[in-house]
Amino acid sequence: MRNQLGFALVELLVALSIVIAMSVMVLALSYPWLLSFKLNSAARGLAVDLRYVQQKAVAEQIDYGVYFGVDFYQLKRFGSTSTTVLLSKPLPRDVRFSQVSGFNANEVIFNVYGAVEEAGNIILTNSRNETKALNIRPSGFVKVY
Repeated sequence: MRNQLGFALVELLVALSIVIAMSVMVLALSYPWLLSFKLNSAARGLAVDLRYVQQKAVAEQIDYGVYFGVDFYQLKRFGSTSTTVLLSKPLPRDVRFSQVSGFNANEVIFNVYGAVEEAGNIILTNSRNETKALNIRPSGFVKVY
């Protein structure tokens, strides 16, 4: 009778296949959660950027704004003679602007008091048709819901 120490190759392959099968199940179950996370993250990031340009407008006493494309947005500074794009940010994959309403030329502009020229709504949608909305009030208040 021999005393065996260690694992046989078959035992190791069985254990490895169980770990792989469980990993595939976890990834398949977490994918919808990941899409929702990307949507929430994009909405919160956009709200932070809107508040940032609002603060810049008040601090520098010059108009700032955000332009909305299909899958990106740009932070802009409106000078007396020119407009400067400060930053262009893409939306995460599977997230897009489904509606930008109330703003002239898909652009929200904050004046030197932090208020907006036109109030409106921005709706983000992911590939599962979940939505997140941002509401910008005339006072410049930005709400995510």
